[in-house]
Amino acid sequence: MTEKAKKKKLLRVVAYPGTNTNGYTCSSMRFSVLAIKDGKRKQIMPAYTCREQFCNGIRNLRDGEADFERTRLLIIQDPNDFATFRDKLFTGKRMINAYEREAGWTPLSKITTVKHSEYKNAWLLTGPGEWMKVPQLMSTITFFLRLASVYGPFEADTVTQAEATMKRLLKESKEGKFQSKTSDLVSFLPHIWDSLKLVICKHKKIFGNVKPSEAWYSDGSTGFGFASGILNFVTNKPDYSKQVIAARRRFEELRKKI
Repeated sequence: MTEKAKKKKLLRVVAYPGTNTNGYTCSSMRFSVLAIKDGKRKQIMPAYTCREQFCNGIRNLRDGEADFERTRLLIIQDPNDFATFRDKLFTGKRMINAYEREAGWTPLSKITTVKHSEYKNAWLLTGPGEWMKVPQLMSTITFFLRLASVYGPFEADTVTQAEATMKRLLKESKEGKFQSKTSDLVSFLPHIWDSLKLVICKHKKIFGNVKPSEAWYSDGSTGFGFASGILNFVTNKPDYSKQVIAARRRFEELRKKI
């Protein structure tokens, strides 16, 4: 096989049963989760644009379907300008890697172009299992990717750079410099940007004794998707799991010491 042929060979992903694009494009970023089954990379749930629905989808997976020791995040989007979008997507990866390095997580996340059996443009982010073990961190990694996909490329090779960039985006948003203001910029970023380092880098102290079955659990009394996200964790008191409630108290105690 020639070197050129090797470069063109992409990892194949089998679509979730029932997936059919019907010729429509995915103008917004969508997320799903993969698992290795029968030697194949298979999408194990539908793809969602909404982070709350996405996390709810993970919660609804049957026991044993998801691998909580490894993050295999499927990213889907049909961009108008492929080259520009790719720069933005990999800006998001650099931002993620910056926090992973700061937290000491390994291996660092990487993004690979894949050949999906239904979607035209798809990528696979493979990374450490910490992102997958609690919905608050899964909400965070998808936040990084969506923020970069709209407002990137920007500097984010270190946590210091990433925080400076987020502060700049907030300032420019207030000054009216963006024609498009997403919920990530308006509703999430102002409330969470200065807590992300704490949540990620002190994850063992905050979530150390919380099992995935407890973190992804809901008794149905509240809307799990919103209640389990990073915004609700930082600004409110999630009430869907007693273990997560205890983790929120530990987070608040650590935040007071900063």
